[in-house]
Amino acid sequence: ATVYLHEENKSLEFSHGMQCPGCGRSFTRPEPNMFSFYSPIGACPTCEGYGKIIRLDLDKVIPNRSLCIEDGAIAPWNSDGNLDWYDMIRGETTPAQIPRMKSIEEFTGKQMYNLLNGCGGFPGIHAFFSYLEKKKYRVQSRVMLARYRAYRQCPDCGGTRLKPASLNVKIDNHDIAGLSLLPIRDLLEFLNGLHLSDEQVKIGRRILDTTVTRLNYLVGIGLEYLTLDRQTRTLSGGEAQRINLTTALGSALTETLYILDEPTVGMHARDTERLIRAIHKIRDLGNTIVVVEHDMDVIRSADWLIDLGPGAGEQGGEVLYSGKPGNLTNKGTATAEHLRHYDAPPVASLERKSKEKITIHNATGNNLKNVTVSIPLGVFCCVTGVSGSGKTTLVRDTLCANYRRIREIAPVETEPCSHINGLGKIDALNWVDQAPLAASRRSNPATYVKAYESIRKALADTREAKVLGLNARDFSFNVDSGRCPECKGSGHQTIDMHFMADVEILCDKCDGKRFQNRVLQLFWRGKNIHDILNMTIQEAVIFFDAQPRVTRAFKPLMDVGLGYLKLGQNTTTLSGGESQRLKLAGHLVRMREGERELFVFDEPTTGLHASDLEKLLEILHSMVSRGCSLIVIEHNLELIAGADHIIDLGPGGGKNGGGIIVEGPPRAVMNCKNSTTGQHLKQRFGDRICLRP
Repeated sequence: ATVYLHEENKSLEFSHGMQCPGCGRSFTRPEPNMFSFYSPIGACPTCEGYGKIIRLDLDKVIPNRSLCIEDGAIAPWNSDGNLDWYDMIRGETTPAQIPRMKSIEEFTGKQMYNLLNGCGGFPGIHAFFSYLEKKKYRVQSRVMLARYRAYRQCPDCGGTRLKPASLNVKIDNHDIAGLSLLPIRDLLEFLNGLHLSDEQVKIGRRILDTTVTRLNYLVGIGLEYLTLDRQTRTLSGGEAQRINLTTALGSALTETLYILDEPTVGMHARDTERLIRAIHKIRDLGNTIVVVEHDMDVIRSADWLIDLGPGAGEQGGEVLYSGKPGNLTNKGTATAEHLRHYDAPPVASLERKSKEKITIHNATGNNLKNVTVSIPLGVFCCVTGVSGSGKTTLVRDTLCANYRRIREIAPVETEPCSHINGLGKIDALNWVDQAPLAASRRSNPATYVKAYESIRKALADTREAKVLGLNARDFSFNVDSGRCPECKGSGHQTIDMHFMADVEILCDKCDGKRFQNRVLQLFWRGKNIHDILNMTIQEAVIFFDAQPRVTRAFKPLMDVGLGYLKLGQNTTTLSGGESQRLKLAGHLVRMREGERELFVFDEPTTGLHASDLEKLLEILHSMVSRGCSLIVIEHNLELIAGADHIIDLGPGGGKNGGGIIVEGPPRAVMNCKNSTTGQHLKQRFGDRICLRP
């Protein structure tokens, strides 16, 4: 609208929109979606709200720059189908243009340019990937492109994931992206220190109070080091559990039933204390909390305890005790036994000394503060520290990732360090975590430890099998000659419900038995293949006592406490702790004497009862006795007390972590006043941590 002033003989322009009177630039009126990267209104158009774009990663293409061309330095060309690219370098370039016997790190700038962009008749690495781009309709090309690419920060939004207009709106000179980058404790200080006018208080007080309350809950359960822009996929299990608890606390519900499944997963002993206080606070609001848990501190803090058993799987399912925790110690259950010995470590440390080591120099990934640390080989080494202190960054993302890149020439992303000494002192590195096993419905414990092959051969060698014309292939889930043709050996059929979730039903052809009738007609010692697959591992060890190849494969499963599993149980039904122990059993089966293997375990005590933990500790020590080296990322005090060597990170999480607090045997860590882990060890076990005789 235009207003003309007669007395001053001039016109004034007015607008309902947000427009600068000086430059005439217009701005979008703020609305909630403008500050959300999930909405096209606020998301950066270049990266579509992800904050990153995908680009070719030369560190994956040339993972080990100490190698030369003739040693296979270019990872994507080491497959049989791409070896001709090496021939092209040899035939189309001179050693002066692209040296073939000089390590890549010694290339001059011009030689590196030639390798990347081509020279003579050689088109270069970039041309190779341009060729793949043109062949993206082929699955192999898409897989190759994905393998050698990495996400990089979006150049337009700088990783903020929002449009510039969204970042123009500020509170006390801070935009929403800047506030999201602050650790929660610092963000609380900022919000509590705001000076608002009466009008601003009227508009924003309720929103501000709710935000501050929820942030205070996060601080109360030990997550003050997190930032609000932290991606949920990067959170540990314990951090995710505690964030879910914050939702419960923030809702202030009453007369509500909460069910928590192992909320201490991934939690340090310090954070467990905070968790217990948070649970009690929810209870005091008038709610009921049911917690499924193995942690002794949580069990001792409960108002009522229900103990199930006496064993696992088919050997369990009975209520052994129901009452106050204090009265359980008088009972004869496994839980009662460990409560009685709460302050005694289940397996004492041997404090073995190491002659060799791997040294990581100047690690700076995520929150690591230029860390240089030596990891002893030939011992049981435990890496500890509160959540967010940098344990996984140091072990998985720096040590393991660099091993794969340097030794295996694998296209993996790594966290930075200047160099690592001693990788040549190990022959293999095995990472054992709780990631799900094979997604196939035909995978089971027997197939995983390679016992099923021996079982099939044992059945096929019988006189009855020869009469029926059966061979070892007929007992396989993957061969049409013996498996049920309807369910393809899975025992179930999936019905597509179109717009609803699929429904699984028992196969009506084989009645869930997975095999054809002619295969099921073979009975050996009174059982057919369906009966055998329904046996527990413990029963199978007795049944196959005359088949040493079978019992040898099952022994590691018994050792790790999985004797209650059925041979034919689908591995997709296993818990995270069971999956991890099954992986360990698989490695034990394949372990060869004399090979220098390094095993890295990520919180192996998850889902373990104290009785199973004792078995696990015995296995870990036996692995070291057989010549293996172990690195275990763990919070469980009982396992930490049994380690030979401890590397404790901290002192806190996030930007307050990332440093080495103390290194040494358990007793040395206990004597370090700056170590949160050491002080909890001392409080729990005192002088009862001692060397094993």
